[in-house]
Amino acid sequence: MKNVKNTLFIFGSGECGQLPPEYCDEYIQTNPTAVRNLPDNIDEVVCGSMHTIIKTKDDKIYSFGCNDMGVLGRKTFSNSTKDPEHSPTLINFSFPSKIKKITCGDNHTAVLLYNGQVYIAGGFRDSSGMLGVPSFLNDNEVLPKTDEFIEIKFKLPENVKESDEENDTSDDEDMATILDEETNENDCKIINIVSGEDHLICLEKTRNFIFTMGNSDSCQVCNPYYSQEDAEKNRIRYLFPNCYHYKDFGFSNKFKNIYCGGNNTFIQLSKSLDVYGIGRNAYGSCGVNLKDNIIKNFEKINELSNKKIKQLCGGQSFTICLLQNNDLYIWGNREILGMEYDDDSYNPIELPFFKNNNYTVKNLFCGTDHCLVLTDDDKLFGWGTGGNDFDEDTSIAVIEQNNPSEINFVKYFNKEILKNNMNSSDILINQIKIASFSGGSSHCALISSHTFSEKVSLKRGHDESYNEDVYMKKQKVDEIMNGDDNKININDTEHVKKKGFFSSFYFSPTKSNNKDSKLSKDELQINKNDTTADEDAIKKRRSTKNKSYLNIENPTRRQPRRSCKENISLKENANRQFYQIVDESISKKKRKTDSDIKNNQSTQNQAFNDKKESKSFATKSNKRKSMTHPSSK
Repeated sequence: MKNVKNTLFIFGSGECGQLPPEYCDEYIQTNPTAVRNLPDNIDEVVCGSMHTIIKTKDDKIYSFGCNDMGVLGRKTFSNSTKDPEHSPTLINFSFPSKIKKITCGDNHTAVLLYNGQVYIAGGFRDSSGMLGVPSFLNDNEVLPKTDEFIEIKFKLPENVKESDEENDTSDDEDMATILDEETNENDCKIINIVSGEDHLICLEKTRNFIFTMGNSDSCQVCNPYYSQEDAEKNRIRYLFPNCYHYKDFGFSNKFKNIYCGGNNTFIQLSKSLDVYGIGRNAYGSCGVNLKDNIIKNFEKINELSNKKIKQLCGGQSFTICLLQNNDLYIWGNREILGMEYDDDSYNPIELPFFKNNNYTVKNLFCGTDHCLVLTDDDKLFGWGTGGNDFDEDTSIAVIEQNNPSEINFVKYFNKEILKNNMNSSDILINQIKIASFSGGSSHCALISSHTFSEKVSLKRGHDESYNEDVYMKKQKVDEIMNGDDNKININDTEHVKKKGFFSSFYFSPTKSNNKDSKLSKDELQINKNDTTADEDAIKKRRSTKNKSYLNIENPTRRQPRRSCKENISLKENANRQFYQIVDESISKKKRKTDSDIKNNQSTQNQAFNDKKESKSFATKSNKRKSMTHPSSK
């Protein structure tokens, strides 16, 4: 039977606790490093700006990173080994249905269930500071944050029915159907969710409605633009879920699907396949061929209209789109277009790298300032905005350059095998694949899926040699049992029984030829019964020792740890207090580079030399004084 094991690998910058310190002893991890205290059946990883969420096949969720606003979905204790925020820990929460999708923003984690419910942990921010999250218990009640998942309550307008949709001429001046007590929440089922940095978009099952909530300062939640004078009232109003009918935007077709960039929103219509964008247009990231800082109403993206979209996502200043025919389009910041380009692109342009090299794109994901692409032959490529100097043969250097380059994750997987004393011959190399991958603000994570062959390697030593001897002797017994009955010697049964089973197979000086020694069937049966218990005990001991997943106490596999290790492997000179929650908006910290370290060392050397010269001058001065004024005896 083949065994499949999934392992999480992570690399990038961990200045805010994004990297587990028990596995990453540097704040900048330049290459993928395995996180080994997770179960074998993890199958999905999703990164927020500074946190990571991992899901298992049986819908258990683990989280680690910066727990800003409770985004990890659990309480954490910064000065305790109990549930530390920066180490992978199981979230003690049971959802009422199976998980369909997980999305992450800067400070929120959202979970869509197959029954149409949506749960959220964390909260939202805007340019003015913390927004919080609705409590969904009392009207207009806002929580500053939530460190456990709460259900989002969606309400459809009662006056909107399937039968009279064609006659609906809703013309609300705000274009939004604001939730009130007269609406019915029981008929609303969500089929898709997408997250931006600080906003969440949800698609209702009939595709007639979308719900939006979160930061509205750049119209990213499809809200009308409001001035700074009206910000205090409106920023809370649009924090709550607002329901929009497709006709509220002047569309004649239902919504086909929804997509998000960092601070903008995209929709595609069902029949015409027209694509529209709205929200913050940093570097042209809305792709609507306008240079306005904010796109205040949905504008059409002509280059993508009437095309079947497979995926569309974006970062802080760029957006990328994969079509069903494998065409790849990108727009926004010229430093992250994946090719040399003279100016920022305000409309989609084709990225030819993958087609020119005969790659079929399977999946893609955007971090804040970088992009990851997985091909059908399980090659992982990345590129980004750059700005930091790293060794060219490292994975982090790949996402610091503007051209797509391959991240050779198999090489780091093989290093992990050697580190854990595993036998690489047991692993089917052609079955090492990436099950899931994601990117955050300054870190990346991937799940490697690898298949082991039926053979299970044993550690070299006395136990293995003994097992080999037992196997050879059993094989010889089988040959004897299948031989001619006339060749079996039945006279030495009692003698062999006294001396033991294995002694007859070794050379004895009293016998002329050890090979001529034969045992009867009855004798073999007796000896077999005598030694069965011992052999079973040996098997059980070896099986338990080398195959922990066969242990009776752990019938499936080794049970995952419910709490994390103490932070003991973090270097002493790197000890620091992890990120603390503040009311001001978070600014991205510059990552430490080799040049920064060199500059720091040169500054220290200069200070040391100045101190040395000062001491030398003081010594000479004292000598002169003593010569000029000799002490009297």
